[in-house]
Amino acid sequence: MKTKNVIDNSEYSKNGFYQLIWFRGDDLKSEINRYYWFYLTLIEMLVGYELVENVILTSNGNNNDTGKGLHLNRIIPSGIINNFLRKRILDVLYFKYYCRYKMFCISSVVDNDLDEINCTRKVFFAKKGNFYQLIAFRRCYDLFWLVLNIFVDTIVYFYTNDISMVLISAISIEGIRRLLKI
Repeated sequence: MKTKNVIDNSEYSKNGFYQLIWFRGDDLKSEINRYYWFYLTLIEMLVGYELVENVILTSNGNNNDTGKGLHLNRIIPSGIINNFLRKRILDVLYFKYYCRYKMFCISSVVDNDLDEINCTRKVFFAKKGNFYQLIAFRRCYDLFWLVLNIFVDTIVYFYTNDISMVLISAISIEGIRRLLKI
């Protein structure tokens, strides 16, 4: 019996999600500078896994296309680190999840003036049709922590030549990653 080939010629995303996460799109270059984008990306690496989980948890709603409508502040899980970084996480949700990733839709246009983007009276709905991206985002976040851990471990090894110090640094990085969820 001959094995049959499976064929699917439909469109798929050929670009990696690392480029989507780390680089601004052309439409955002006038809205946010590259240094602040990099800063927001680091914030996203710290808390992004929890944001993805919360977007999935709040996606249940009456509509098949979108989840329950929430204000941006309600999408951020409460926690010591999240509360400390709340203002920047709001920027991550707006500029990255809403503008760049197209993960949300809103009922009307946000109040936008020269100094601020006021989302206070706006409700954001998670677009279920874009949830296929969330697995790739999780992988990006996990890869960031893996690369950070290997980088720190390598520096510790070259500086100390002591495997036990490398083990302590690896455990410390993992501890920091887990403490960020508190």
